[in-house]
Parts: sequence; C-alpha cells; structure tokens
Amino acid sequence: MTNEDLYLAIDTILTELADVFPDKLWHVGGDEPHFACWTANKKVAAYMKAHGLTAEGLYAQFSGRYAKLVHSHNKSVIGWEEVQTTKGTAPSADTIVEVWEGNNALDAVVKAGFRATVSSNWYLDDGGDWVKYWSDDPLSYLDKPTAEQKALVLGGESCMWNSKFDAHSNMEPAMWPNAAAAAEMLWSPLADVKNTTVEQDARTRLSQHRCRMVRRGVRASPLAEDYCSAELYVRRSRSYSHPGDFPPSPYTPPP
Repeated sequence: MTNEDLYLAIDTILTELADVFPDKLWHVGGDEPHFACWTANKKVAAYMKAHGLTAEGLYAQFSGRYAKLVHSHNKSVIGWEEVQTTKGTAPSADTIVEVWEGNNALDAVVKAGFRATVSSNWYLDDGGDWVKYWSDDPLSYLDKPTAEQKALVLGGESCMWNSKFDAHSNMEPAMWPNAAAAAEMLWSPLADVKNTTVEQDARTRLSQHRCRMVRRGVRASPLAEDYCSAELYVRRSRSYSHPGDFPPSPYTPPP
C-alpha cells in the first residue's frame, strides 16, 4: 500500500472492468488487515514512520485512496465492515458496509448513518440446519431503531468460502437448500415469514424446492427424511406428489 504502482494497477483494473460490470457498486474487500505483517516489513514500517502513521492509519489512507478511484469511475463503494470500523477510517456517506463479524455490529453501523448488508450468520460453510438460515432476521439486531435506520439495512448475502469445500464434491450439498432458506427470509415480507409455522409451511416449501433442484441436477441436501426421485416426492414419509404437483398444503392427500 506504500507503492504507487498499486494505485495505478487499481485504476487500470477499474478502467477495464467498470463498463463490463454495469452495477453501481464496487466491492473493495477490506476485511482482515494483518497489521503485524506491515510493521514487520522494513519498507512499510519506514513509510509509516516517515508519514507519522500507525498501521490503522495506513489502512485508512489506503481505503480512502481506493474509494476515490472507485468514485472517479462513477461507482460507489461496498466493503466488509472494517472499511468503517477500523480506527481512522472515514468512508464516504454512500459507502455500504457489509457486516460479517457478528450481527450485533449492525446496530452501530446503521446508527452511524451508513447503509448496511448482513452476512455474518449466513456463511454456508459453517453448516447448520436450514432453520438457522431461515429464522435470522437482520432487523432484530437493531436496538430501538427508527424507520429511517431500518431503511438503511438493505438486506444480506449468503457466502460460501471454499477452504473446506470444492465444486466437485461437497460444495452444492452445503449450499442447498440452506441458501434457499436465507433467500426466503430476505425476499419475503417479514410478517409473512414470522407468521409461518416453521415445521409445516416453510419446511414443506423448502423440501419441495430441494426436489426441484435435484431434478435439475443440483446435488442439494435433504432437509430430513425426505425422498425425491424423477417420479415421486415424499415428505417425511407422510405425503407425496408427482413431479410438478407441489400443493401449498404441508400434507398432500392421497390420489
């Protein structure tokens, strides 16, 4: 971050890709800075000393310069929460902060006036039952929020990190249907989700959707003792339907 060539490289990448990806947002990353590595590097340590910077100050300097380059290409910054929580950082007002180190951090981010998304409890590589993903409401982490503060919570993102997974073996079963459970929470009106009986309505919808995915070649995990084949769908050995016949009732009547 003390080498000017870095900023030339970032600007070159933005120039080449800004029009390729028409989205308004540009994710800058920014998570997990390893300050000990910087202080251990003689050149970086000398730069910080010459400019009166701490490691956090160097991080803030880099973040600010990166953000200016992003803005120069008519895009807005989204970054992991460190772009706002690291000491000395002062992101622009249009920055979106992505909370990942615990959803309780969401309250402070929103009350500081920033728009935010949530990823913390939707890391698919952490495993867990589908209910864990389905029942996590981002707004529940806000302390007595105003309507304006609620509006700053834009939604969430399910993430899959491949340190323990690969696309050829165990990634798809880990992703699905848990990602679908998170999607239902994020794309449904909150009242509709909270008024749903988990074991019956939501579980049935997701198990039916899992069957759709299996029939389309996705190696999605079963929710429980369900069975899905090309000709039959069985939910908990008590209901069944033929392909394409997925009624809203949790228990399909016999033919």
